[in-house]
Amino acid sequence: MIASSIPLKTESGTGKQPPSTARGSTNDNRLSQFLKRIRKRARRWIFIDSISLIGLTVAVWFWGTLFLDWLIEPPPIVRLLAVGNTLPSNHYDCPKPARQKVACTATR
Repeated sequence: MIASSIPLKTESGTGKQPPSTARGSTNDNRLSQFLKRIRKRARRWIFIDSISLIGLTVAVWFWGTLFLDWLIEPPPIVRLLAVGNTLPSNHYDCPKPARQKVACTATR
């Protein structure tokens, strides 16, 4: 039952509460259906809000790190020197291809 400030009707002379009527159970049923709909909507909105916050966090992280990378990116000449150092150079003198398992000697 719903709490209200209106006192419930009692049977005359006995002071007992009347048994619940069909009208009262209908109101209770309508109220419980209404509360179920509200709970369902609240759960849906909480789920949507959670997913959107996760998506927003991922987007901010992505663009933030991209911006940070852009800020600290070295000049082109430094990048070319770094790539030039990593390219394979002819430091070893191998007369035959390496797959023939011939020992290579270092030339300096």
